[in-house]
Amino acid sequence: MSSKDQQAGERTGILEGVRTFVENIGAHITLRLRLAGLEGREAGKHLIKLLVLVVAMVVLLALGWVLLCLAIAFLIAGFCDDPHVWVWIVGGMAVFHLLGVAGIAFILKDKIATPLFPQTLDEFKKDQEWLEKNKRTDRN
Repeated sequence: MSSKDQQAGERTGILEGVRTFVENIGAHITLRLRLAGLEGREAGKHLIKLLVLVVAMVVLLALGWVLLCLAIAFLIAGFCDDPHVWVWIVGGMAVFHLLGVAGIAFILKDKIATPLFPQTLDEFKKDQEWLEKNKRTDRN
C-alpha cells in the first residue's frame, strides 16, 4: 500500500468519524427535544388541571363570601323594625368591599411599578454601555 493510499484512507477515516460524531450529536439533540416535548405536554396538562381547580376554588369562595355577607345582612336586618333596612346594610357592605378593593388596587399599583429583576437590568445596562463605548472606540 502506498503512502498516498494510506493518507487517503486516513482522510476517509477522519471524515467518517466526524460525520458519525455529527450524526450522534444530532440524534442526541433530537431525543432530548422529543423528551422535552413529552414532558412539556405532561406539565401543560398538569398545569391546566391545577388552573381548573384554582378557578373552581375561587368561584366557590366568591359565592360563599356573597352568601355569608347576605346572611349577615339579613341577620342584622332581623333586629331592626324597618322591613327594607337590609337594602342599606347590603349597600354598606358593598361600599366596605369596594373600599377594600380600592386599597388593594392602590398597593398593587406601587408593586407593579417595581421592576422584577433590578440587578439583571443593571447588568444589561452596563453591557449596553460597554458595547456602545467599544463601538465608538472602534470607529475612531
